[in-house]
Amino acid sequence: MSKISLSVQKRGLTRIFADYYSNYLFLICVNLRKSVFLINII
Repeated sequence: MSKISLSVQKRGLTRIFADYYSNYLFLICVNLRKSVFLINII
């Protein structure tokens, strides 16, 4: 019983971490694109 709940907890944590990481990468990409765009304007 405890093993199952532990595995479920781990899966939930990894899913949350994956979502957070993907959002973080997306924001980095957007910021990079913005900075490159600004540099090209100048």
